[in-house]
Amino acid sequence: MAQGSEGDSVSNADLLRQEFFQTIREHAGSAKRNILFVGCRGVGKSSLINSLAAAVNMGKWNPIANVGGGGAVTTVSRDLYIYKSMGLLGKEDVPFIRLLPNFIDMSGLDELLTPAYRNVILEVLRAILYGCIPNWTSIEDLVREALVIINQHGIQGFRERYRRSHDDMKVYAVVFVAAADMETLPEELIKTVKEATQRINEYYTTNIPLFGVITKVDHHQKDPDKRTHFETNLEPEFIRCLQFKGVSKLFYSSLKNYCDDTVRDPTSRDPELEIPLLKLLLMMVNKFVEPLSPNVSQRRCRLLSRPAPSNLLTSHKEKKESVSEEQILPVREALHLLRKSILHYFKSPEFSKTLPFLVLISVVIMFLALLIAILFKY
Repeated sequence: MAQGSEGDSVSNADLLRQEFFQTIREHAGSAKRNILFVGCRGVGKSSLINSLAAAVNMGKWNPIANVGGGGAVTTVSRDLYIYKSMGLLGKEDVPFIRLLPNFIDMSGLDELLTPAYRNVILEVLRAILYGCIPNWTSIEDLVREALVIINQHGIQGFRERYRRSHDDMKVYAVVFVAAADMETLPEELIKTVKEATQRINEYYTTNIPLFGVITKVDHHQKDPDKRTHFETNLEPEFIRCLQFKGVSKLFYSSLKNYCDDTVRDPTSRDPELEIPLLKLLLMMVNKFVEPLSPNVSQRRCRLLSRPAPSNLLTSHKEKKESVSEEQILPVREALHLLRKSILHYFKSPEFSKTLPFLVLISVVIMFLALLIAILFKY
């Protein structure tokens, strides 16, 4: 019975993985999408990033993001750092590798967030969400710079300083990460992140989807007191802070990470662990919203979500009809060669020789068109 249950879990995980790849393949011509992970240090953000990558990569665990763990902190922990294609770039066995979303890891805000700094951090967060802050930016230095600019020139001065939007850094979804073993939640940080994702006035014009994740749910299972605290206090309070109600609870997930405390065998798989991770990924890619560049209020945001397929299994006919990235690349290369050939002809001596003849033909055609127009008029 246990073997049958394990087989069902493997099958369900494989179906979810197949649906995930099908969904990102449907978006194959769209811009690369970024998912921002926010939370206090030590809650398991880096472990979550590693676990999501492992779930997509058939359970092959490979440390992509450095794990700080609240003790010895890595140098990345205070920087805005992007993991291309979920950190799996270069893994040849992962299908549609270049279509996978990017992960942006950011932490350290909880230590900088004070009543005096709140408006500054709120403005910094909005600039990050709209792609106005480049990769590898030090969050601590950015907040200090923003504080100086806002004190001297106001919020408008900071927006003017960081008005240029980088398409490769725009955030399409935000994941706020908390841990099941936390005594209290960072309510002020949650409130600030939630406010930053919402549309305001004519400058920031997009509502960016916000997801809530509680990691390390396996840490309290053997302790009745911790389990009671999680089920009656922490989890309901987390949902309340994010204001997830009714259908919006689909934006919430509780799970355990692939390698929280110990390094697992890289060849091992845990389908029961993979299923909630893959469901979280599917939730996010089906709710992606493209953030507009700041101060572009005339355009409306383009919702990139599509209805999930009614059947998780993709038929052979659907597979043949769908266009993959490998099929698109030859067309792009042909268009690029055609463009180069045309430009080369315009710069060549042959074009200089034929230029007078082309000008003469153009003048004759214009004269004939004018003559025809006059004849028809009279």
